Amino acid sequence: MKKLICASDVESLHEENKRVISITENTIITPSAKDLAEEYDMTFKVERPRFDVSEMMTQDWSKESLVSLLRSLITDDALSPFILERDSSGVEIIKHHTIKLKDFPEKEHGVFVQELMHSSGGECCLECLSINPMHFIEQQVDDSFFYIIEGELKATLKDSTTYLEDGDIIHVPQNEVIDWDVTKQTTVLKIKMKGVLVDE
Repeated sequence: MKKLICASDVESLHEENKRVISITENTIITPSAKDLAEEYDMTFKVERPRFDVSEMMTQDWSKESLVSLLRSLITDDALSPFILERDSSGVEIIKHHTIKLKDFPEKEHGVFVQELMHSSGGECCLECLSINPMHFIEQQVDDSFFYIIEGELKATLKDSTTYLEDGDIIHVPQNEVIDWDVTKQTTVLKIKMKGVLVDE
């Protein structure tokens, strides 16, 4: 039976100071509930099914059940380097406090990267990087924007050198080679845009 979320449910959760409303993929949300949740700045989060270990020991498992179990374990939030919240309209949110930089896979020595989001067609990709103090040179395959969340680094593009720190943003055009000199542990948000950007 499908679960129904109506405005009164949202109101009750709001009174309990809840910010996230747990739903399943089959949950029905009324338009008034969506509007009220938006008004209260609340989000809907799709919860994945959990498995009862005691049941696992007693029941016979079909191939489909085992596949479902493995998918649940592989995609469990506890194993993810961040928690992605998705509301009923398709809006996706990653809260900064859920991002675990230490779990990022190592791209190369001293550089850790984690893809956070990408557009459905793959034209845009959002990544978070954690970079140890080091010097390296790389060529940007795509138009890329770098937002310095925390840290310090020096970027040299052709004959121009720029010093970057917290809050700075730099755009590196497609196919350009950039020389990075990271002077302290730095966290960067990177946006990659496929295709060449045209200034209007």
